[in-house]
Parts: sequence; structure tokens; C-alpha cells
Amino acid sequence: MSNPDYRKIINNDESLAVFLRAMAKYDKSFCSLMADGDDFTLRMEVRGDKGKLIHCRVHNDSFERP
Repeated sequence: MSNPDYRKIINNDESLAVFLRAMAKYDKSFCSLMADGDDFTLRMEVRGDKGKLIHCRVHNDSFERP
């Protein structure tokens, strides 16, 4: 599927809002961590079942090193 439209895939407004907030958090974290030059691992976990969104969360394991 090319150029997916999240509104067509996630047709529940509440689920779509949860997903888009997680995407925004991921994007902001990525840009911030890259700009700061931090050593990091960034993951976005999305869990769905039978076409329904179960949960989303963003994991940020950043490291501070000397």
C-alpha cells in the first residue's frame, strides 16, 4: 500500500488521536535527540488486533556518557 492515509486505516476517532499523538511524540523525540547529538535508541510500539488499535507508546532509551 503506497501513501497510507491513517484516517482510512484507523477509522475510530479516539484511536486515531492516540496514534497521532504517539507519532508526534516520536517525531519530536527523534528530532530533539538527533539535534542534541545524543546516543539513543528510539522505538515506537504500536499494537493492534483485527484492525483495531490496542495501544501505542514511544520508548526512549537515551544514554549520557562522558
